[in-house]
Amino acid sequence: MNPFKYFLFEFKYIVVKGALLRFIFSSVMKNDFIQRKLVVKTVIYSWVMLCSVIIQSCDPETKKINRVMTLAGANGRELQKALDYYAGDKEKSEAAKYVIENIVGHQHVDDLSYQAYVRKLKQMDNPISTDSLNNLWKGSSISYAVDAQTITGDYLIQDLEAAFRIRTLVPWGSSISLQTFKEYVLPYKVSNEALAPGWRTELYERYKHLVIGINDPKVAYVKVLRYLKEITREANSNFGYTIDPLTMDHIKRGSCSQLCVYYAAVLRAFSLPVAYDYIDGWGNYSQSGHSWISFVDNTDNVYTLATRDSVLRERNPIDASTFKEHFDPNSKNFNISSAKTVYKVYRNTYQLVEQKGLSIGNTNFGHKLDVSERYGLLGSVKLEAKGSDYVTLSVFKTGDDWKEFVISKVNQNRSSFEHLGVNVVYLPSYYSNGKLRNIGTPFYIDSDNNVVYVKAHKKKLQNIVLRRKYPLFGNWTAQWNRMIGGEIQVSDNAKFDKPKRIHIIESIPIGRLGFKLEKPSEIKYIRYVCPPECRTPIAEFNLHDLNANKIVVESAIGQDVDKDQLHFAFDGNDLTSAATKREKFWIGAKLKKNEGILIDSIEIIPKHDGNFIQENDIYELYYFDGSWISLGTRTAKDRVLIYSDVPEGALFVLRNKSRGKEERIFTYDDGKQLWW
Repeated sequence: MNPFKYFLFEFKYIVVKGALLRFIFSSVMKNDFIQRKLVVKTVIYSWVMLCSVIIQSCDPETKKINRVMTLAGANGRELQKALDYYAGDKEKSEAAKYVIENIVGHQHVDDLSYQAYVRKLKQMDNPISTDSLNNLWKGSSISYAVDAQTITGDYLIQDLEAAFRIRTLVPWGSSISLQTFKEYVLPYKVSNEALAPGWRTELYERYKHLVIGINDPKVAYVKVLRYLKEITREANSNFGYTIDPLTMDHIKRGSCSQLCVYYAAVLRAFSLPVAYDYIDGWGNYSQSGHSWISFVDNTDNVYTLATRDSVLRERNPIDASTFKEHFDPNSKNFNISSAKTVYKVYRNTYQLVEQKGLSIGNTNFGHKLDVSERYGLLGSVKLEAKGSDYVTLSVFKTGDDWKEFVISKVNQNRSSFEHLGVNVVYLPSYYSNGKLRNIGTPFYIDSDNNVVYVKAHKKKLQNIVLRRKYPLFGNWTAQWNRMIGGEIQVSDNAKFDKPKRIHIIESIPIGRLGFKLEKPSEIKYIRYVCPPECRTPIAEFNLHDLNANKIVVESAIGQDVDKDQLHFAFDGNDLTSAATKREKFWIGAKLKKNEGILIDSIEIIPKHDGNFIQENDIYELYYFDGSWISLGTRTAKDRVLIYSDVPEGALFVLRNKSRGKEERIFTYDDGKQLWW
């Protein structure tokens, strides 16, 4: 309803009410018999009119439209244009109302710098490199426009017409319920990307050959998505904003979220019901979140396509929560983490939904829906909360601190939380009258839905040996495992025509390989030869004399490794590495002629994440007991840190004060760090 119609609506209510009262008053005063008969009829008629006005003004749908028109301001006439256009078509009218009623809170990229960026992109031929993308974008921020205040009626009509037309063209169109169609196909955009006129028709026409002969929507979804993943590449550039689907269809590369918007748009162009799901962050990994797309059926069941799978399935592992490869060597010093944990899963909706569990006080609406239950997150907890009004839960954000993510009102002195991920440490905070009362004890929910508290026992002390500040995941050990069988060889010449093997790698080098020579020796040439099917990069190749001093090499040499990569193995920085895409490479060095200098030990460091204890870096260890309490700073003398007299059962975090931000909480059990 536009502002003018809304004004007439209210005016009619006032006029009818006023006329009715005046007529009754004058009739009674005249006391005329005929007049009294007329008054009865008039009263009945007028009350019917009045009640219809009141009922109409209280109708939830009318209230939604009124709210939108208030937000739209002068642009309300454009929204009304779309509503009026479909006044005689029940199904399309319902669809148009859905789009407009839920437009509140939506915005899109509307920026001159972005438009210039897109024009340049479309002038470039594929494939476009990441460096080229970075060179094109020189802006720093992006401007957004409010959809309700800027979108035209013609745009909405054209997009809705295309959606319904394609729905009649695909074999599965009629099998998708109108309710599912409205939320997961009909929206004129996926996220906050720039508006792209004609995107449905263009994408459908370009890729419709993929679904010829397919009648099942799930089969079509898999066919199209797998093809899109084959022709696109995930690569981050310095443009971190959402890109419209037609531009993405040209460049065919982008970040995880950019690709998800593109995939969803293409699939929706085929009248396939697609949701954009995401996590704000992992429970034990990284500083960033993740997003993916899913197929939603008419009963709101969720299906995803796992990597290297060819069938949609329910309750797949959360996308990207496992690594492509994993190996656990059962190390006596390290707990190897096999998967990323999840505490909540959300959906970016078009529909305006109540933000349950995300805010307190007045009811708030937005486009963030908790869909954790649909992904099998079934952990629950009930907390005693006497004297509190509400309770929040926090998770530990990598490299940062506790961050609140969900809230629950207190009912009968208890606060309940449902659909939480297991094996994630949560911290409860208790509030009263809007103020923090106290911090609770951290806990996690195990796989059997048992709540386990993590509490420091300050009267029970222990000594601990620390080797890392961040979890060691099995993808790293899988890479290092392939080094088994590799050899260290020496020679009198650069051709290594008669190499002498001085060491063979027989066990997985977790972060490093170090050994002493049987007899200190002068060496002219030395190399590491990787085994077949191995191309694990080498970060450092260190040689030491009898006094443990590092020996400087004359030059780096190698085979099947680019020359511009070789020096990284000898640059003294184990965060750089000599990498190659070829297998069975070797990398080595020519040594300077140093009379009397003998090589006593050798160290090879494969590429790693930089989170092992680094010599000469300064660290500070904390444990949690209502707040983070320092256990002192240490300067690392080697690759371990030892702390004495620390509380048993505590939750710890080790901060590197010299460099790096990847730091996670851990407990200590059986002589090893256990990561959360």
